[in-house]
Amino acid sequence: MRHGKSLSRFLRVGLAAAATDYLLFYVLYKELGLPLIVANSISFLAGFVVSFSLNRWWAFNKGSEYRLRLRAQMGFYSGLAAINLMFSNALIGYLRLLGVEGMLSKLTTMIFIAGWNYLILKMFVFSENSKEDRNLT
Repeated sequence: MRHGKSLSRFLRVGLAAAATDYLLFYVLYKELGLPLIVANSISFLAGFVVSFSLNRWWAFNKGSEYRLRLRAQMGFYSGLAAINLMFSNALIGYLRLLGVEGMLSKLTTMIFIAGWNYLILKMFVFSENSKEDRNLT
């Protein structure tokens, strides 16, 4: 798949995942009054499910040509999500200490995380088998 097509799809998946994450965060934090970090963690995990599913089966869809099998992809993706969640909670907490409102803190962290995720997902998690890899199997 061409880089531009996967990037375009990645951005659309990202919007769907971000909308899921941000809207659920709003409901949990603003409407239900959950603590900031708890609301962020729950909404982040919901966005993770949307993101992984749509990225694997649509944005980076390679059919059977993935370098990694589903279980390995899920492991790498989960590891990246865990790092992103720790970063997200730390940055949101820090921004709140600086007096930045919770919703803006959440949005700021989402922008930072989206930046590095595309490259990591494209190059490592959802990479395609090279010709050399196919010849070895």
